[in-house]
Amino acid sequence: MNKRPFFLICFVFLINIVSAQSIPSFVKDSLDTYIIESMQAWKIPGVAVCIVKDGKVIHQKGYGLTQLGNDEKVSEQTLFPIASVSKQFIGAALATLEAQGKVSLDDKLEKWLPEFEMKDKDYQRQIILADLLSHRSGWKTFQGDLLNTESSMDVPAMLQKFGQITPAYPIRTRFGYSNFGYLLAGETIKPIYGKDWRYFLQATIFDPLNMRRTLIHADAINKASDIVSDHTLKKNQVVVLPAGKPDPQPQ
Repeated sequence: MNKRPFFLICFVFLINIVSAQSIPSFVKDSLDTYIIESMQAWKIPGVAVCIVKDGKVIHQKGYGLTQLGNDEKVSEQTLFPIASVSKQFIGAALATLEAQGKVSLDDKLEKWLPEFEMKDKDYQRQIILADLLSHRSGWKTFQGDLLNTESSMDVPAMLQKFGQITPAYPIRTRFGYSNFGYLLAGETIKPIYGKDWRYFLQATIFDPLNMRRTLIHADAINKASDIVSDHTLKKNQVVVLPAGKPDPQPQ
């Protein structure tokens, strides 16, 4: 749920190309123009694009700048924050652990995180891991997020405060996009696996796939070079955002 939980080297676009024998002509003569025009239309300072066809990279290139106002260009090795795309990795981690027979997604949350106490005990007794992963736990979209973005609390303190917030809906009745639900899901990996979720992803996904430029630990991110800054629109103008709050280091 944190702003910059880890980074991927680029965005990957998987495209279905009719010709299986050669790189399509539009990649050679039109793609750069299309991407640059799209960046201008969407006011995007920089992107990295990779096209994979039949398991092979047929195009990879950086476009634009790592930060508005500087002259450092985006390259194929530039790091981008992936924000909530990290949720898919937490889901994959728990699905992998279930396939290994170490957990069931039907397990109650309190089985793995008994220290998480809710003001509403009925909710606390009902929530299962699958509820957290599917945004159906009863919390409304973004409920509690200011505890993270506008405070300096660590994870245990945030969860203690979040537990005192009453969910907005009856459990499993409505969809509510919950960053805290995924924070809770990630926290269950340590008691299940024995180590923090970062270590699990490093050992089971990043290292086996040789993803050396995918960073997940805050200390590595803080030391990284060739990394983009966060940007946003303010009065229809692109501005640079301050660096996000660093993640607490796992123990």
